[in-house]
Amino acid sequence: AGAAPGSVILATAGTFKGDIGVKADVTLQGAPSNASIIEGKVTFFTTADGATLDGFTVNPGEGKQGIYLNANAQGISVLNNIVTANGDEALETEGDVDNLT
Repeated sequence: AGAAPGSVILATAGTFKGDIGVKADVTLQGAPSNASIIEGKVTFFTTADGATLDGFTVNPGEGKQGIYLNANAQGISVLNNIVTANGDEALETEGDVDNLT
């Protein structure tokens, strides 16, 4: 089960291995100094309108996008993150994405 829309998910400092899919209007808040590290890709699905990713270090791995916005995602906020993309885009969008912060 996922978090309810409007939830704030506070990540501790440390490394989280694997891809993350955001399917609802939630805020993912990293630890201070970008000490929450995601070793994988972060995907915002169409149903994630209004979601936020704030304060993470994203290391997707070789040939993967760091942050991917699915078609027609609206009002997504990507704030204060460090993204290292090795051989691909740090931020990629598909189709129409409006109100990206």
